Amino acid sequence: MDAACARNALFARPISTPFGTIYSSNITPDAQTGIGLWSEEAFRRAMREGIGRGRHELYPAFPYDRFTLASDADDRAIYAYLMTRPAVSSRPAPDRLAFPFNVRSFIAAWKAPESRASGAWSPRWMPARW
Repeated sequence: MDAACARNALFARPISTPFGTIYSSNITPDAQTGIGLWSEEAFRRAMREGIGRGRHELYPAFPYDRFTLASDADDRAIYAYLMTRPAVSSRPAPDRLAFPFNVRSFIAAWKAPESRASGAWSPRWMPARW
């Protein structure tokens, strides 16, 4: 395995779920395939709301609900750290999810009852506090 293949093996890891397979994202500062063009605000929105830079819903495998209580300073520090890492060009394979889980817009409906704004969040829904 050459260096490029070894590097790419670190990214796009499959995450098996009962709904299908989701591939991990590239969170290096690569401008084309990672988060290199993300603003700090876009990063914070992903961390707190599960909304990607392109305003699409991030799948529940992204644990944004565990980061909602992180402070602005914590989000800034995580973002700053990630931006210091070497950029790696690596695109994950397309997710392989069964219907209706393969429709991103359905994720918004799934998240709605659990939104912090609705007051539905409780220790039962959020067992891991930041």
